[in-house]
Amino acid sequence: MRSYLEINLNKLKSNVDEINKFIKKPIIAVVKSNAYGHGLIPITKCLLENGIKSFCVATSAEALTLRHYFKDISIILFEPSCNFKTLFENRITLSICSLQYLKKIISTKLSFNIHIKIDTGLNRLGLKKEDLAECIELIKKSRLVLRGVYTHLSGPNNYQNQKKLFKSILPFFKDFSNLQIHINSSSYLFDDSFSTHYRIGLALYGLLDLSHIFLQPILSLKSPIYRISKVKKNEYVGYHNEGIIEENGYLYTIPLGYADGWLKERKTLGYSNNNYFKQVGETCMDLLMLFSKEFIPENEIIEIIGDHINIIDLSSFYKESIYQIVSNLSSRLERKYIL
Repeated sequence: MRSYLEINLNKLKSNVDEINKFIKKPIIAVVKSNAYGHGLIPITKCLLENGIKSFCVATSAEALTLRHYFKDISIILFEPSCNFKTLFENRITLSICSLQYLKKIISTKLSFNIHIKIDTGLNRLGLKKEDLAECIELIKKSRLVLRGVYTHLSGPNNYQNQKKLFKSILPFFKDFSNLQIHINSSSYLFDDSFSTHYRIGLALYGLLDLSHIFLQPILSLKSPIYRISKVKKNEYVGYHNEGIIEENGYLYTIPLGYADGWLKERKTLGYSNNNYFKQVGETCMDLLMLFSKEFIPENEIIEIIGDHINIIDLSSFYKESIYQIVSNLSSRLERKYIL
């Protein structure tokens, strides 16, 4: 057995319930990047069972995988893809991120459902306000069906400016009915007068500490012990003699490395049986070594992320984006789902 992930679907359901209590508007669930490392299909299935009907992904491969398993959900594809025939046959909703892409889609003469992305300040993808008049005229003359309008927020410092700009463009769409309007996301679960939906990723997985909503991380990373060895002060550990034992104790080798998506730059912590461990030596491709003064049996499991090593605290400790931590977790780590 190697290191593995435990995904608690009861906590996922609880997070959905807590968010719904607060926003009282439909959720569009962001399940890109393998549902932020949690597992695309099991997570989508659980969210669907708990009332969510619309989902967002980044790539056409993700969109087509979802459609293979779920025939009736709404799937919005964020990034541009020119695999138009297959996407249309699979009823994938396209996001319009530029006038050029819009014209490519129109040229197919296929009646895609689309959402328009507005660039309100992130300057990554989306149409500028000055593009909208031409955009709308093109859509009206085409076979496309406009289903939604949205933007992507860049950060709290620019939130009010982006919100004001986004609200100012909505009159451009007065001739379209029943649009899904979504600006707010996990970090911006605030009510407003114009949004119809909330596009939420991070909060679903409990990867956000919000004062007004009780969320629980649903992911734990755990590892068996491959070897225990007694070590003495000043012994070297690992490649290049990088690690040095600071006091007598025990060295625990666990099967977790950078091939599992666990970056070499991190100095890993561990927990088991009321003991905390710290890494000695560099992270290898498949293994790393943890030190403790205390002895624990080889059949114990070491927690790397979980109830005793909170992933939000860990993100701060590593000075690393929590998005990066979870999305890097490789497919080599078995995902075990707890109901």
